[in-house]
Amino acid sequence: MRFRFNAHVIAVFALSMLVSQSAGAVENPTEWVKKLYAKYERQQATGSALDLFKPDATDRLKKAIAAEATCIKRTKGICGLDFDPVANAQDFEITNVVVSSHAKVSTTQASQGWVRATFSNGGAPQVIEYYFLQVRGDWLLDDVSDKTPGSEGWTLTKILGRPS
Repeated sequence: MRFRFNAHVIAVFALSMLVSQSAGAVENPTEWVKKLYAKYERQQATGSALDLFKPDATDRLKKAIAAEATCIKRTKGICGLDFDPVANAQDFEITNVVVSSHAKVSTTQASQGWVRATFSNGGAPQVIEYYFLQVRGDWLLDDVSDKTPGSEGWTLTKILGRPS
């Protein structure tokens, strides 16, 4: 009887480890960004960009997304985000996407990397960077920012949840 109980506990533990490792983790940040923009190029992006980000986000980004949702409910209108951060505009006609990965810096607690997406939206050049953290072997999206030359720029976690 004790053996059966231990076997069940081990099986449940092993299954929960598999689920916790695969849920909300990005295997390859560059491929994740390529797939994201492929949906936009084909006009197949459904829901908001925040809905697309949330399952693969760090706790910090998830809190910022939750703050935006709370602000929208409280103000019954637009809060900090009044555009699609993937397209860097309210409307989109995405073409000529080029995705490249950049420096990975290891710290004592995590590795960091970023992926740059350059593209045209309605003919206007855009540059969006996606910042990822690797924690306990899993890559998670931590932030997104506009790096388009000549633009004011923005950082997603700095604008979410703040009424416009």
